[in-house]
Amino acid sequence: MPILLMEPQTEKFSDATANRPEGKRPLDAAVMRFSLPHYIRQLKDEKAWTETTRNAITLLHNSYMRIVLVALKSGQEMCHGIAGALSVHVLSGRINLETEQESFSMDEGDIATLHPGLRHFIFAEGTAVILLTLAGNASGDF
Repeated sequence: MPILLMEPQTEKFSDATANRPEGKRPLDAAVMRFSLPHYIRQLKDEKAWTETTRNAITLLHNSYMRIVLVALKSGQEMCHGIAGALSVHVLSGRINLETEQESFSMDEGDIATLHPGLRHFIFAEGTAVILLTLAGNASGDF
């Protein structure tokens, strides 16, 4: 089987923010590997978690895919209308996912997928951690 050679990718790094003043964390490279338990601990140790109702970190961000880890406190909600396709993976806790077509609860280990452009609403029924993966047009606000 032939090997497909691609143009080398330019690495992309994060900028410093109030939550993460060190900056320079890779956001895109030819190969990326993530320790989700490490990032979950980091989210829950940051000031944004202790002082607000949620915290999130973008793990990967390029023109065709975006992966965001989100920790939500009980009762927190998120509402989005995103251009690309989306998957919602519940890593811990329980959420309610509502779209224009249906509404259902999701528990730890559940994954839901949404077609591009489908508005959705996420409600944390308790403290929850979710992994959002946006594919296609990776625009939109998480």
